[in-house]
Amino acid sequence: MDKGTQEEVVPIFTSEEKQRYLHNFMEARLRGNVQVESFARMASYMINPKFKSLAPEIIPNIDLKAFTIDEAHRYFDFLIGILTNPNERKPEFVREASEQLFFFINIMIEDIVVREDLIPNWPQLLKTMAEEFTKLEQKIENRDKEITDNFELLLAWKRDSQPTIDAAKDYFQGMIGRIGGKKKDE
Repeated sequence: MDKGTQEEVVPIFTSEEKQRYLHNFMEARLRGNVQVESFARMASYMINPKFKSLAPEIIPNIDLKAFTIDEAHRYFDFLIGILTNPNERKPEFVREASEQLFFFINIMIEDIVVREDLIPNWPQLLKTMAEEFTKLEQKIENRDKEITDNFELLLAWKRDSQPTIDAAKDYFQGMIGRIGGKKKDE
């Protein structure tokens, strides 16, 4: 390409897409849904002369032949720490940490395990919820039928017992009248 016809290189991912990707990764990592099984690829990349450490206390910017997996792991955690609490850093620093973390996640993609057992099986979950709802609905219907049946029994008892209740009422009113009448005479 000659100098007069240079075209602008457009990244595949926008900054917003990278931020969303990192946010989803970090959220899943916090929940324990993803796990990085090896930092070997990251450690091997860190010897690239283009790599610039943002944490000289963890990974010094010196000409090393190799980085340990433990150093790579600590640096990865450092980058996540920067992005989870960016307010204490300059925007350029946070942006570079974001770019590095995005890059490292992508080069380690084969070393990242998504725990399938923690990801909901939505169709099964919805089926189970529907079954439980049906069971609950049946229990409520059975309870309502039992209440209605008991109420009907009470009404039948009252209807069947009404003549006895009326006779008892008349009897006791008569007794009260006689007792009350004798007291007046005395």
